[in-house]
This record gives sequence, structure tokens and C-alpha cells, in this order.
Amino acid sequence: MALTFDILRMYRTPRAVVRGLLAQGQREDRALMFIMLFGVLNFVAQLPRVQRAAYLDPEMVFQQEMGGVLFASIFVVPLLAYGFAALLHLGLRAFRRPSTWFTARLVLFWSLLSVAPLSLIQGMLQGFNGVGGVGAIFGLGVAAVFLWFLIAGFREAALETAGTRI
Repeated sequence: MALTFDILRMYRTPRAVVRGLLAQGQREDRALMFIMLFGVLNFVAQLPRVQRAAYLDPEMVFQQEMGGVLFASIFVVPLLAYGFAALLHLGLRAFRRPSTWFTARLVLFWSLLSVAPLSLIQGMLQGFNGVGGVGAIFGLGVAAVFLWFLIAGFREAALETAGTRI
């Protein structure tokens, strides 16, 4: 199915979407595309916040700040996400939950990509209102939705890995 349709479905039935992604087989290129697309959308989400900060502080150079945000979003975030996925996999294995390296990456990367539309809204709120206030409260909501997606995805991946499905 289309990527945008799957992202919208994730807000209604996250386990069914993850089940469909896992049924497509183990394709590392798809997981890499998910995290890279998240990096691009994360970069775009940071634009309003950095523009506001550059406008309020005349000593800040917008282009330099955006260069740093671009580097972090495109290069650093995917590397950190790979490391975090490995830690999640090892943590699940330590608690004797079925998991594979690939399912840990896929679920984490897909959860990040699925909350990207909310991150774009949060970036817009921070651009209008500054970092605190409504943007911070909305950020807590984004984090809660991300955790919901992550937990639901890992529950479905555990069923898929164990070979049992309810």
C-alpha cells in the first residue's frame, strides 16, 4: 500500500500496519528508507524553530544553524536510531521476549516515521510560539503517540517472531 495511507492507518490500527510491513519480508532497504525519510521530515520540522531563534537573536546565523540541523537530521539521527534499535533488541532478548535485529529496526524506524506528521505540527507550533508552552505540551503528546506505536509494533513483532498470532 501507499506509504501515506499506511501512516494514516497507523493512528487507527498500529498492529495491523506492522503486521503488513513484516509480511513483506526482511528488506533492509525499506527500513533504511523509513529512517532516512524521517530524517528529512525531521529537518523540515526544525525549520520554523530555527528561523524564529535566528530572528530573535541577531548574532545567530540562520544558514549555519540550518547546516547543523541538516547534518544532525540526515547523518546523526539515523546512526543513533540504529544504535537505539540494537539496544531495544538486546533489552527485549534480556527479558526473554522474541525479537530479531530486523524487527527491532523496522518497528523503531516505522514508529519514528509515523509520528513525523505530528513532529511537523510541533515544529510549526514552536515556530509560532517559541520552544516552551503549547509546543512543549504538544511534544509530550507526540512522545506518547510514539511510545504507543513502538509498544504496539513490538507486540506484533513478538507474535510474528514467535510464530503465533492472536
